[in-house]
Amino acid sequence: MSNGIAINLENKFAFNEDSVLIYTTHGCKVILQGDVDDGDNHYFIILEFFDVISVRSAATDCTPAFNIDSKKVGVSFVAELTNSQWDDEAHLSYTYTGTKKITNRKHFVVTNHDVFHEVLGKSFVEQKISRTSKDYQNIRLIYLYAKAQIL
Repeated sequence: MSNGIAINLENKFAFNEDSVLIYTTHGCKVILQGDVDDGDNHYFIILEFFDVISVRSAATDCTPAFNIDSKKVGVSFVAELTNSQWDDEAHLSYTYTGTKKITNRKHFVVTNHDVFHEVLGKSFVEQKISRTSKDYQNIRLIYLYAKAQIL
């Protein structure tokens, strides 16, 4: 029995390249590079997560989403860990004693070659930011500011 499911993305990200996690009290986003062969078609993928209470990351290829794969070969995906207790643990750790749990969150994992990001939230959406997008230069600067490398 699997410990999670693969949620396929519409766009493919460059698995061997860096990713950037941005988490504030106002939101949570993961920036990934699109998987392209030439610089003219370069794009980013933004995964925006909603109602996030906690995140964690590690620079290792030992992802908690190990052995979770998409049924479609060659697609990029976000893993959802279905046997995780992180939501209950976070509620106990990050709320006042006696606070009722009214929101159920999912344990998402975004895995790259040498880093993974775990996000505890309700849902996420995917957005493709191509070179012609008005947000492209801002996303590129955030990505570079985080010392990520552009392929």
